Amino acid sequence: MRGIWLLLCGPPLLAQSLHVFGGPGSPGEEVQVDIVLVSPAGHEPSALQWEVSFPAAELALEGSGAGLGIAARDAGKGIQCAEQPSGQVTTRAYRCLLAGGQKTIRNGPVAALKLKVGAGARRGDARVRITHAIGVSADLKKATIPDAEGVVTIRP
Repeated sequence: MRGIWLLLCGPPLLAQSLHVFGGPGSPGEEVQVDIVLVSPAGHEPSALQWEVSFPAAELALEGSGAGLGIAARDAGKGIQCAEQPSGQVTTRAYRCLLAGGQKTIRNGPVAALKLKVGAGARRGDARVRITHAIGVSADLKKATIPDAEGVVTIRP
């Protein structure tokens, strides 16, 4: 009975997840935010899509915006991010697509966002959120990926 309870209440066994790792930065500095994929063996996606959002007053996507992480680069993928209407003046939102070929993406860093800390950014944590993420397998099966969040700590 205990095993059934754990099975029903535990996390999905075949779930993919994304994790967001930011760092500290001061106004005017560039900060890298890494997005890391974790997938169970045999269930790695061959493409990913997600939306990333963050506070507009504190952070801005810099230059081309997103670079490939080592796991995506090794799989021969490309990345493209496009600004999306967030519906809020205080939030910037981008939809990112990581795709190319049918090779699967192994666990590890898939993207590195280059963010600039705004000149008037307030000290404290600026939340970087990943939402509406999906993974697609080489045979075109779609998997919904849970939302994720990380922080950029803004220093004086």
